[in-house]
Amino acid sequence: KVSLTGPVTDLGAFAEKYIDVFSKGYNYAFGIAAGAMVISLLVYIIFNRLLPNKEKKTTASASSSEKIEFKPVALIAAIIAIGVTATALHFIKEIGWAAGFALGLFAGFVTWIILSSHKEERARITALILVFVVVIFFWMSFHQNGLTLTLFARDYTVKQVGPFTNLFFTLPSMLAVIGAIAGIILLVYKNMKTSNRLAGGILFVVALLFALFFLNGFDPTGLMKKFLTVFGPQNAIAPEVFQSFNPLFIVSLTFPVMGAFAWMNKKGIEPSTPKKIGIGMVIAALGFVIILISSIGAPSPASLQGAPV
Repeated sequence: KVSLTGPVTDLGAFAEKYIDVFSKGYNYAFGIAAGAMVISLLVYIIFNRLLPNKEKKTTASASSSEKIEFKPVALIAAIIAIGVTATALHFIKEIGWAAGFALGLFAGFVTWIILSSHKEERARITALILVFVVVIFFWMSFHQNGLTLTLFARDYTVKQVGPFTNLFFTLPSMLAVIGAIAGIILLVYKNMKTSNRLAGGILFVVALLFALFFLNGFDPTGLMKKFLTVFGPQNAIAPEVFQSFNPLFIVSLTFPVMGAFAWMNKKGIEPSTPKKIGIGMVIAALGFVIILISSIGAPSPASLQGAPV
């Protein structure tokens, strides 16, 4: 059983078990996602002619250019690419059939989309494939980032926090904080309807009551104590909980980032999609810089021998 809370006596065995469990779940997840995309593509190809099109086709050439051409050669080549890639990679012990087939699907998709594209589409297809490659490395570094920082949190961060800090380490209290922030936004946002402002005020009051209950047990109704627990002076936190900050920041920063990109678009300075991905990778790398600076003077992981500080 893999655990991040206890000492690791055999790092090799720990890494092998962890990666085995972790990769198995991702293999199923990506397999289902890939299958769903294939089904979606087939549905679009088969039923494309039934989609409503209000635009009148002026010429026969324009009409024919909008049709999706089915090229048997491209399909056969894609199937061959899947088989060859999966067969070649399964001989590598660390990859096997499952990962080999997943990479084979990608190779087959690239083969199919290149052979099916027209000459004027090749430049866009090439750009799309390059984005795919960048995204692959982005997610590789992204998940490595999360695992590494979780191990850092296990070894070098405090295990007990006060009531206010603990608001950000449990799901009910985080929902209360998010609800309070959302209520304030609805209250102060310009051009907001009265009904929306009223809903924002109610949301803020309710969320604030929940937050106060977690902090000091304030419960005027007497109902919350039946289902929730008041925070103590010191509250234990697990290092895995730090992973919850990732989706929390994604949700909370989505609208500011979208607003920033919309403003940049109006100014004509919005970066391209590959540049945005590159910026994201740089920001993720800055997290390690912060950890590096804060680690100066701390005992090394080798000296800890798997035991937390």
